[in-house]
Amino acid sequence: MFSTAEHSNIMNRMENDIDFVQEAVSELNTISGIPITLEQRSKNDDLIIRLKNNLFFCEVKKHAKNANYGVLISSIHRNLKDSLIIADYLSKDTAERLKESGVNYLDRAGNAHIKTDNIFLYVEGRKARINKKTNQSRAFAEAGLKLLLLFITNPESLQFNYREIAARTDIALGSVSNIINELEEENFLLKTTKGRTLKHRDELIRRWVTAYNETIKPRVFRRKMRSIEQQRLSDQILDHSNIHAYLGGEGAGAIMTGYLKAQDFTIYSDMGMATLAKTLKLVPDELGNVEIYHPIWTKGLILNRPNIAPPLIVYADLLANGNSRNIETAKLIMENGL
Repeated sequence: MFSTAEHSNIMNRMENDIDFVQEAVSELNTISGIPITLEQRSKNDDLIIRLKNNLFFCEVKKHAKNANYGVLISSIHRNLKDSLIIADYLSKDTAERLKESGVNYLDRAGNAHIKTDNIFLYVEGRKARINKKTNQSRAFAEAGLKLLLLFITNPESLQFNYREIAARTDIALGSVSNIINELEEENFLLKTTKGRTLKHRDELIRRWVTAYNETIKPRVFRRKMRSIEQQRLSDQILDHSNIHAYLGGEGAGAIMTGYLKAQDFTIYSDMGMATLAKTLKLVPDELGNVEIYHPIWTKGLILNRPNIAPPLIVYADLLANGNSRNIETAKLIMENGL
């Protein structure tokens, strides 16, 4: 059973989703003149709208300003014809990619691509009101991303005291307190007498992935390389347990799921570039398919597998690419637990 406070927070979130959807729907109704109604909720708390005689299960995406195609499409679990992504904002490139892939979408300004057997609506060019505060909170800045990476990768760390959390993440003690308070205020973390619990995990992970790929990952990029022995690159990293290099992206996804044959490789390491290149037989190449990054996690984070990046990082890498095979692999990783 939910406490009164929990129930109130859940209802507020649901009501905010309805308000958000109704605003987008109202814009499209004004543009098209077609009656559009919000009818009901499913058992999974999805919003459902009727457009003429078509029912759509709404995938509501707030804070989507920086979300790419991979992040948005990964959350759709139904037939694309029956789904409708409703976002506060979609970039031109992301909207175009969704349209090309046959994904129905609608944004807050009324821009839309909705196509079924008996209806086709396409609206573009309407200006959106962007929430400038999106993903600018402490929780989704660098320190917050590191803290959430620890919480999601090592769930037992949720019960650590602030000093232990600070030591595990190399985050200042005061920042740990501020971030945890903010997560609680944003309804992503619940404190009870039994301890702390993460809430609305899917939305939390989506926002984490978006913020990581958009703001943090470009800052920790080192350089592009090419593998002299590409077919052995993953084994070279896994066989050198004494070096601090970790597979991410397709290489890790292939090992974790067996679903993917890696073509491009992501490696996280703070090692000197010359030593890393010599050990793994890499050569500099701006057109190469090996990307080297500094890791954002510290030794305080316990990895599930030696020399493989945390699953949340691998998941984010795969969604950043956006091709269908990588998205399917990312879904498998999510289903197996981050």
